[in-house]
Amino acid sequence: MIAKILVAVDGSEPGMRAADCALEIARRFAASVTIVNMLDSMEPYVATMEAASCLSRIVDLALETQSSILNNTRASFDAAGVTCTSRAESGPRVDTIVEVAKSEQSDLIVIGARGLGKIKRVMLGSTSEGVVHQAPCAVLVVH
Repeated sequence: MIAKILVAVDGSEPGMRAADCALEIARRFAASVTIVNMLDSMEPYVATMEAASCLSRIVDLALETQSSILNNTRASFDAAGVTCTSRAESGPRVDTIVEVAKSEQSDLIVIGARGLGKIKRVMLGSTSEGVVHQAPCAVLVVH
């Protein structure tokens, strides 16, 4: 039985397809959904006040984008009458998704096959692949 779904969104087309898929599954099973978006941790060493000011603007823009992604995704679920919550998180994507799935006691994680992290994927492997290997529940990877 699927009662709790976690969907990870990043604003990419595959992420939006994952949200659409999670919405349909939630409707069919009358499941609740948690929508999560992660910001990478930003822990650079800042040598000057000018650099700190620039970083502050970048962080503000990232937080605005995160909020927009979550609000737009949540609006789709609300319009469909699906019970949902959203979580703005920061940290390593795979670890964060797995930890949220554990804390929410999710029965299913829905994630896009490829998101916005193309350079990282080449260097570190894909988020979806990492989630599949570490998840505490079933994972649906949407192409």
